Amino acid sequence: MEYKSSEIKAGLFILVSLVLLFAFLLTIMGINRWGDKDIYRAHFEYIGGIEKGSLVRFGGLEVGRVEKVEFTGLDSAEIALVLEIEENTPVRKNSRAFLTTLGIMGAYYVEITPGSADAPLLPPGSVLETKDVPGFVQLTEPANQAMQQATDLIKRLNDVLNKENRQQIASMLKGMNQLVTQNTVQMNELMVNMNRLSRKLESSVDMANMIMARNDSTLHNNLLELEMTLAQTRSMAQSVNELVQELDHTVGTNREQWNQTMQGIRDITHHVNQLTESLKDRPWLLIRKEYPEPRTIE
Repeated sequence: MEYKSSEIKAGLFILVSLVLLFAFLLTIMGINRWGDKDIYRAHFEYIGGIEKGSLVRFGGLEVGRVEKVEFTGLDSAEIALVLEIEENTPVRKNSRAFLTTLGIMGAYYVEITPGSADAPLLPPGSVLETKDVPGFVQLTEPANQAMQQATDLIKRLNDVLNKENRQQIASMLKGMNQLVTQNTVQMNELMVNMNRLSRKLESSVDMANMIMARNDSTLHNNLLELEMTLAQTRSMAQSVNELVQELDHTVGTNREQWNQTMQGIRDITHHVNQLTESLKDRPWLLIRKEYPEPRTIE
């Protein structure tokens, strides 16, 4: 079978187009599928829509894909992501993997932080450290709860402010308006009296200030005299204290002499008492003298 030149040209054009399209797709994907790959694992409690084929970025640069999504085991609620990334990607021991999106509405992908330059490289097959970053849906959940609570509050307010309660509130406000209207004169008089009282208080305060200003010098002089009196009183107290101390010293020094003198006075008093008793019993002793009987020598 012979082919026309136009058919051959068309076939070559289609073949070249397919090759170019394939190369273009590879360029867009940004990954050399035929290059060597390293496998790492990352465990998450929530993967937020990550599936097989999701992108893996290292410091924002696309370096691989999610190769597999599986459970870590029946005794754990974590989900394991098997990451296939380009060889020579400097994943370090303090690199951390987390889930994020390209923009608010973008698809989720796995982001790996570069870590510090002084940290050692993490060998392929190791498990990356992870951190759970709440997704947009998780962040909006508290807002949804707040909206639900606000809705419930509005419903309760509507139940409270029903027709009957609104009528009662309206009648209460009407009664308050009537009360204010009826007592307007009394309230005005009360305000006038309060203003008068305030003016009187101001005048009393001014008068008190004037009196204090006039008697300022007198009070100052009285305070000076009081200070002088207190100083003299302290001086007198000091003198009395010294006198008492001197008397205590004198009494302590002459205590023996005082005791002897007091003993002599007590003896004299005793002899006088004896003489008095003798004179009471024998008053003739004042007139005649008794001599003692002469002693005889045996």
